[in-house]
Amino acid sequence: MNAPAASLVLVLLLAAPIHWVKSVVIETDPDDVMDMTVSREIDSGAWRRLWTRHDVHFFPFYRLLRLPFDRHFPAWYTRFHAVLVWAHLTSAALLFLLARRYFEDPWAALVTALLFAWSTVGDQALVWKAVATFALSWTFLLGGAWCLTHRGIAWASAAGTLLLCAVGMFSGALFVLPGICVALLLLEPRDRRQAVYTCGAAWIAGALAWLIFVLPQLDLNHYWRYGHATAGPLARLWWAVVDVLLAYNYQLFLGVRLLSERHIPLLVAAIVTALILLRRQVNLRWILAAFAMTALPLFIMVLVRKEPEVWKVSRYLYQSYTFWAVVFGALLDGMLARLGPWPRRRFLVLAALPVLAALYWTGHRMVARYERAYFERQPATTQVFWFGWDSFFRFASAHHAPSSAPLALPDLMVAPRLDLRTVFLLCHPRGLPGLTLHAAGTAQERLEFWREVRLAQERLPMFAQVHLESQ
Repeated sequence: MNAPAASLVLVLLLAAPIHWVKSVVIETDPDDVMDMTVSREIDSGAWRRLWTRHDVHFFPFYRLLRLPFDRHFPAWYTRFHAVLVWAHLTSAALLFLLARRYFEDPWAALVTALLFAWSTVGDQALVWKAVATFALSWTFLLGGAWCLTHRGIAWASAAGTLLLCAVGMFSGALFVLPGICVALLLLEPRDRRQAVYTCGAAWIAGALAWLIFVLPQLDLNHYWRYGHATAGPLARLWWAVVDVLLAYNYQLFLGVRLLSERHIPLLVAAIVTALILLRRQVNLRWILAAFAMTALPLFIMVLVRKEPEVWKVSRYLYQSYTFWAVVFGALLDGMLARLGPWPRRRFLVLAALPVLAALYWTGHRMVARYERAYFERQPATTQVFWFGWDSFFRFASAHHAPSSAPLALPDLMVAPRLDLRTVFLLCHPRGLPGLTLHAAGTAQERLEFWREVRLAQERLPMFAQVHLESQ
């Protein structure tokens, strides 16, 4: 094992603390409630619900993956986060393997993987579990692309399986498959038939599933709510092109954070100039391949969901930040190749990389800690809130199960857009003995509930920290 490949292990190990910072964040928005409700129905035997659409998407494999975690919510929530961090690190390792194939210098491949692995750009795809499909599907897509760089039926079969899994994790992967096909036509022209047949078969299978399960109930109004009502298709297409450019500009700002957002175009101009100067040493096809894999899905997302500053939506930036990681890796690869006749200068460039990497790691870890502090100030995204209520439900169940009079949980708002009944069903989808749900409890039932709350606050330290609006 050479030094860059061995260093990849260190890069991945150092990436884990950045993304583990938010493992304590339990973000449950209406989309999570919707997904967990479907998980509850699947758990009760309605397996057809695996194919239930979610707005304009379907993701049966993702529903299957999250089922055990939803059944044991919130106890297994941290384990769910661990799965997503593992997927992110796997994507970084696959990106290293791909970059190693198309760069002359292995250190450039390592930097490419590092920039992606340590980045917090788009990490909403890791923190908010309802949109974890972006991170999970990207792992399978990169895995499929890497398999297609090898010849043979076995490799093609493995690639097709991985690409189908990507679509099963997130139907939005259908818009990445054409980009992967274009990328492989650019990078592996000798194996173009294998790329076209494999990507085409996966796309056709996924598209047919989308037509069957989503199209009959398609409702674009969920997304297309902004923009002038009389705007024609050309105007909307132009808006989408502008939003794509703004998205790439914004994610570069989030990744570098050395310049203000309005000065990022100057950095882009400097990058383009450097690419032109190093055009003979830089693998421009690899850069174009990364752009092909990330631009179309980003374009479709901002086109369909046209709204103010849609290009700032974090999860939409997760996959496309790969493009900038490849660009910077290509620049380093070209620079090291240009400095080949001057070993000392090349050594100085390599010696500066650990310093720059340390600054990059520190900056993104600070961002992660800052965002965690923000979530800790929200009423319903902390472990105290969810584990506190979970402990209350278990305490009340143990207290009332032996009696013939179950405790009625009233219709009570315990956090913004979150009522007690929903919290109970998310924590205990199969219910608990001794507890029952009443849409409108009597005064005596409410009095008994608050008496149980006060008793639990005295005996349960975690629940005592839960803020209650009214008693």
